[in-house]
Amino acid sequence: CWYHLRFFSRAPAVTIDAIREFIAADMQAVDRVIRSRLHSDVELIRQVAEYIISGGGKQYRVSAGEKLKVEQIPADIGAEIELDQVLLVADGEAVKLGTPLVSGASVKAKVLGHGRGDKVQIFKLRRRKHYRKSQGHRQNYTEIEILGIAG
Repeated sequence: CWYHLRFFSRAPAVTIDAIREFIAADMQAVDRVIRSRLHSDVELIRQVAEYIISGGGKQYRVSAGEKLKVEQIPADIGAEIELDQVLLVADGEAVKLGTPLVSGASVKAKVLGHGRGDKVQIFKLRRRKHYRKSQGHRQNYTEIEILGIAG
């Protein structure tokens, strides 16, 4: 239609090569930002001691000062507890890997509180059999703060 063509004739000509150059320049800028952030993160990891602890059938990667929610532990709020199931201790370049546990290593933590997680809905259905079953579940947890390694 001649009416629509007059709008297209006013638009600047954009070639495929110009679009490719623009995308390549943008990708190089993104690549530089990612590399600089990765380098700073690697330096941060080398400075901070990290531990992998086990509890409640799960494994957690923690460092000193970190707060996390673990399976419920029978301890009072404000009490200091000792988690002795340490699977790995990484302090800078030195890494101790347990078989299965690191001997003599334990992590001290402080209990901040107890709570219940979000509700999980369980729904079972057998189609065409008049069978529906709905159930909910909330898992108990203990919130702890990692103080550091002991031993």
